[in-house]
Amino acid sequence: MGNGGDFSISSGGESFGLGDFAYGLICGATLHETAQVVAAASGLSPEATNVATVVKLVRICTLAPMVLGIGWWIRRSAVGKAGEAKVSLVPWFLVMFVVFSLLVSVVSDAGFQGFVKDAVNPFVKLLLAVGMAGVGLQTNVRDLWKAGWKALGLGLAQWLVLIGITLLAMLALGMFA
Repeated sequence: MGNGGDFSISSGGESFGLGDFAYGLICGATLHETAQVVAAASGLSPEATNVATVVKLVRICTLAPMVLGIGWWIRRSAVGKAGEAKVSLVPWFLVMFVVFSLLVSVVSDAGFQGFVKDAVNPFVKLLLAVGMAGVGLQTNVRDLWKAGWKALGLGLAQWLVLIGITLLAMLALGMFA
């Protein structure tokens, strides 16, 4: 669904004559994966990419309170039976995200940002490409077929509603010329 959205937003943005800011906002607000957001927005301009990345990161930042809240709720309502593991309140990936965010902040504050960025950037691009390939290679067409058109339709409907809400918000805020 995300890759299809990547391609359709890329072609739709140019067709509808969206400016860099509006296009970046739509990419960041509606695409599911950060790599897809960057790929779609970078097709237009660096400004669109910057806007899209910030919007996507804001969406990501709202995940932490939601994950903690849902984790707390599930943990609170889980009946602890003898020998059963309790549901972790904080997932490991969230802990690692915070650790790496702090590490980047410390490196940046220490004045090593340019050096570290130049040294790490090729590896980041490689890992991003490997990750995207991994997502594609893990896609099993038989599983998609078993899930049926209802699941695909539900995903498509969710994405279209998200686009609609984004466009209505942009219209209400006067973001269209």
